[in-house]
Amino acid sequence: HTRYGLSAGLISDDAALWTRFQQRIRAGVANWNRPTTGAAGTAPFGGLGDSGNHRPSAYYAADYCAYPVASFEADRVVSTLGEIKGLKP
Repeated sequence: HTRYGLSAGLISDDAALWTRFQQRIRAGVANWNRPTTGAAGTAPFGGLGDSGNHRPSAYYAADYCAYPVASFEADRVVSTLGEIKGLKP
């Protein structure tokens, strides 16, 4: 256990150990023989300890918070000189 409880993972071929692991951990994401990163947005995930607020995220997040987010993306590093208003080269 850690004080955060965001995710936990078990690498093992033992299904009984996986069952015990699930029963004993306190984490928002629990994976067996899979990475703990990249949780699906369709799954309720969130930390149970200092990393979370005991509220599931993903589709369920709209039940307790919503705010607009703007994002600019590029598939490679690009120069931003002259492209961002207010910044001088």
